[in-house]
Amino acid sequence: MIDQDNVKEYLAKLKSLQEAALRCIGNLLLTLFYFNYAKEMTLLVCKKAFHRSEELRNCSLAFLKGLLEDSNPATYESKFDIVRNLKKFILKVPERVIPEGLLDIFLRMDIKEFKEVDSGEVDLESKVRQGASKNKLNQGKQAKAKLRKRLAKEIKSDLKEAEAEIDPKRLKQIKHEIFVNLYYLYVKIIAKEKPSKLLPTALRGILNFYHHIDHQFIVDLGKYLRIACERMRLICRAAKKEEIRLSSLRTRILIIKCLVTITTKSGQFIDVDEKDSINELYKILLDIHGSSAYDGLFSTEEHQNLISLIETIFLVRRNFSYETVASFVWVLLHIVTKLDKDEKVLFVYLYLAKRLMMRYSRTSRMLEEDSETSGYKLDVRIEDPQATNALNTSILPILRELETTLKLKMNQRMVRKLTKSEPVHASLSSLVPTAVFEKFFNTEERNATFSI
Repeated sequence: MIDQDNVKEYLAKLKSLQEAALRCIGNLLLTLFYFNYAKEMTLLVCKKAFHRSEELRNCSLAFLKGLLEDSNPATYESKFDIVRNLKKFILKVPERVIPEGLLDIFLRMDIKEFKEVDSGEVDLESKVRQGASKNKLNQGKQAKAKLRKRLAKEIKSDLKEAEAEIDPKRLKQIKHEIFVNLYYLYVKIIAKEKPSKLLPTALRGILNFYHHIDHQFIVDLGKYLRIACERMRLICRAAKKEEIRLSSLRTRILIIKCLVTITTKSGQFIDVDEKDSINELYKILLDIHGSSAYDGLFSTEEHQNLISLIETIFLVRRNFSYETVASFVWVLLHIVTKLDKDEKVLFVYLYLAKRLMMRYSRTSRMLEEDSETSGYKLDVRIEDPQATNALNTSILPILRELETTLKLKMNQRMVRKLTKSEPVHASLSSLVPTAVFEKFFNTEERNATFSI
């Protein structure tokens, strides 16, 4: 009969032995980048990232992060093997097996290191090396000297030191393959029929480096993003739990950010309907307005994403209809009523609404009383911002409510500027809303104030 205590002791020792072996392999991969069975060892470390044991998973992830963060050109062979192996496993195994934070390790790669190498420079350097190697080979005439050089060359190719150089042509090829594999992985996650828990990380990955990829790889991206946004909207509105609704809202904001960024910087290559992005963003704001647990559950990054999206669409890019802008002004001011705990974020939203009304002067009609605008009011059931009748809807009631409830004097003054349609101070008007946001939440200027 098997003694259970002995079995437990054996398993504990086996686990500690496995962890020690994995650490040895990881340290070898971090120290030496060219040696026999390096690819096989990298594959083993990648497999252990999906192990049932938390200790082995954490150990594996630690070494994978270390390799991906290393900017040494000699590590790119190992980086390529890691990306290729993890891509295969992530797309093959069930999502419940994928550990938390696995896809995040790709975001740790320094994209600045991925610069295209000039082809002329590559050819020149390779020719110089080839000429030097030929001269060295021609110098040795004796068979013993040739044998010694050949053995030294073989040893050097099998075991290079960390400072060894990689051929620039090969380095350029590896970087391209890393990009292609990562982009393929991200697009496959976005295009999944059932929204994946990895979707937010995939979207951040695309925002991190999409402009470095050849445009032929992102032709269909706009279509996949629109489909993903529609699916997330259905999940958001069908969810009974507020936690799921908020998670879906966060993901939808990231999707729209991807769409707007792509159409801004690569719009000539991708057929993305601009109206679709604006309509989806308006639906997101309506869902935030209808959410009962919005305050405090959105991070600083998500607030910044929302503010930068509206700024990019309405203040940086081309002009839009006054009705559309009025719809966004109305919903922004109603969102502010849910942010009374975060006065600084609230100020930026108020300033954004003010800048929109300054840019689109006809929206000042919203500052008239309801009786003067025929008593029409915006209908939140209409999700097309061009058909909401917002331009004939007075915002004076919500501004009066904000003026009495706000605590920060800076916010009270901004509300009065909105109510009386007065210009803001020149020092403030020279800053876009995202710049104001960054001044508030920059560690060096956290206590910034503005003349209004």
